[in-house]
Amino acid sequence: MKPVKSKDPIDVLNIKLKRFKKFFKGWGANLFGKSRKRRSELREELEHLEKMEETDVLSPELYEKKVDILAELYNLLVEEEVAWVQKSHENWLLKGDRNTDYFHKIVNGRRQRNTIFSLSCGDEVIEGNSNLLKHGTNFYKDLFGPAAGNLCKMRENMWESHGKLTDIDNFILTRHISETEIKNALFSMKPNKAPGPDNIPIEFFQHCWEVVKGEVILLFDWFHDNKLHVQRLNYGIITLLPKVVG
Repeated sequence: MKPVKSKDPIDVLNIKLKRFKKFFKGWGANLFGKSRKRRSELREELEHLEKMEETDVLSPELYEKKVDILAELYNLLVEEEVAWVQKSHENWLLKGDRNTDYFHKIVNGRRQRNTIFSLSCGDEVIEGNSNLLKHGTNFYKDLFGPAAGNLCKMRENMWESHGKLTDIDNFILTRHISETEIKNALFSMKPNKAPGPDNIPIEFFQHCWEVVKGEVILLFDWFHDNKLHVQRLNYGIITLLPKVVG
């Protein structure tokens, strides 16, 4: 794999995560394709054994084979269910039942519900993806942008009458963020959450911490040293939810 040319830790982490997603997208499609085929084979074998069981008692060897088939089939179904749970962004999992259809409907249903086809702005109806995007962008720029002529300032001597930080306090506040602090914060997060637009869950960073920690720690170091383009950390995703009755 080609090395990343950029030295900016945001670029490095972003490019590597994109490569990771591209690779595992193909790997996942291949894996789940094989998984579906294997499930079909296991069901056929299980059905054959159950038909035999209707007319006679299974031998110890066949009974053990049936147990193995059930165990493998259960594991395959659990893997598929977990994948749909992550995709549906649900925080819980109904136990004791295969709920893949349920989570599949959540994913597809949410996409349909959250699709906006038009917006009303006064007497004007805005339609089309490009027009909707432009209107939404301008609306939130006006909403969150700076208000002209309303800047607050503090007196230069405002803090003279208040207690000052000690050298120890100042050191604690200005030192680099340690690997332990970053790791503790990361591992305190829910593993199935995906806080960024790349949708890579926190669980990935937790399981692969020893692999990705270099880029993550470097990003915090650059931030501390004021070398990072901080505005890029403020990128967010704003989802416009259509108003519905009820």
